[in-house]
Amino acid sequence: MPSSTSNSDSPTALPAAFNVGPPPEERFIRNKTNPWKSFVRIFLLWAASLLALLYGFIILIDPWGMLPYAPNFQRIPISSNARYSLPMLATTPAFDTAFFGTSTSRLLEPLQFNSLFSTHAVNLSMNSATPWETYKMFNLFLYHHPQPKAIVIGLDASWCMATKPGEGKISRPFPAWMYSSQRWKGYFSMANMYSLQEAFNQFLWLIGAKKQEYGLDGYTRFVPPESHYNPKRVDQLFAEWAPVDNRLTSGEKIDTPSVNYYFPKILATLPPTTLVIVWFPPFSAEFMGRKGSWVNEKWQSCKNKAVSELLKRPHTLVVDFAYPNPWTQTRKSFWDPIHYRVPIARDIVHVFHTARQSNTSFQPSTLSLPGRVLLNVP
Repeated sequence: MPSSTSNSDSPTALPAAFNVGPPPEERFIRNKTNPWKSFVRIFLLWAASLLALLYGFIILIDPWGMLPYAPNFQRIPISSNARYSLPMLATTPAFDTAFFGTSTSRLLEPLQFNSLFSTHAVNLSMNSATPWETYKMFNLFLYHHPQPKAIVIGLDASWCMATKPGEGKISRPFPAWMYSSQRWKGYFSMANMYSLQEAFNQFLWLIGAKKQEYGLDGYTRFVPPESHYNPKRVDQLFAEWAPVDNRLTSGEKIDTPSVNYYFPKILATLPPTTLVIVWFPPFSAEFMGRKGSWVNEKWQSCKNKAVSELLKRPHTLVVDFAYPNPWTQTRKSFWDPIHYRVPIARDIVHVFHTARQSNTSFQPSTLSLPGRVLLNVP
């Protein structure tokens, strides 16, 4: 009798149609000579070399002259952002006098001041500088010039209209490492496109392919030439400014926190032999506010506070141009509500000199030019 054999325990062969593809061990390509590996390796090596070369170029050129151990090239202020350009000038040993402020102080010319006061001055004023930024610039200058001959500080709306003494709204990048005693930290802050751009600009100047735009004493005339003055354009700029706040004070306390906080700190670090000139730049009387208004009272409080702080020290002059006078009562004196014309800037320096020569102590006086002497201490 034939034996019956069960096929349940033996594998059943699949039809040939189902045997598709290579065996599992052959489904992955094992190519030890894959060209993509070599390409990526070479690309990364090339990119790293290029980045290292660019970084080396930046620190070699040192566009702002503030890195320790950088070659001692002759450099110029290269950046439109004065927060980067001016620290190099603030640390220059040749200067013995400095101007501080915002754009309302930038038109004071050091050469003119030098001829009248026998100084070697640098203008360290910065566009839209907050009191905190001015304080940092002042500290940098004083660290490198502990016995300055004179200091000129312009107090404008950025000081007198501030509502808090803090850093304020900084409108431009601020390289804090340049203002510290640990400038080596700058090596960790230079690997960026802005540093590369300015290093290239400095390099172009070094090889004679770029014209110098900013003065070695910090002075650069940023307003148009006088021949381009256009009263109609000035009227347009005046119209674009917000109207003055003429709300009455209603008896509330008026405070000037920036002057209260930073101004005494500045004065406390100056030696008593330093001549300190504090001035209030002229601006259009249209924006001074009516008497008794919040704006007007704020200005008066600011001036009073500055004078009260300066009463404590010798060799001090305070001159006020921020009041209704022949300059401020006509638009012809300005390019816009706060930026006066170059001839007025020259007259301002003459007022400083005339006032200082008048030997008027503690008494306001009126000069032949606009300007009220609020304090003059020999």
